[in-house]
Amino acid sequence: MIRLDDIDRKIIARLQIDGRATVTTLAGVLELARGTVQTRLTRLIDSRTIKRFTTELNSIETDEMVRAVMMIEVRGN
Repeated sequence: MIRLDDIDRKIIARLQIDGRATVTTLAGVLELARGTVQTRLTRLIDSRTIKRFTTELNSIETDEMVRAVMMIEVRGN
């Protein structure tokens, strides 16, 4: 784990709001140079500080989904 400074924390906080934000968008919102954001984002990903980007579904949409659990038993010969 790397040591995070205020800029790293701002990038992470913004990504928690919008994980699909582009580097250019992040740079504009945070008032940083695009290269600074790209370098820091790459460092955060490479160091596994940021492990993955996820998608959160709207609960209204998911309440109407069909859900099922399926179990399969396999017997080998």
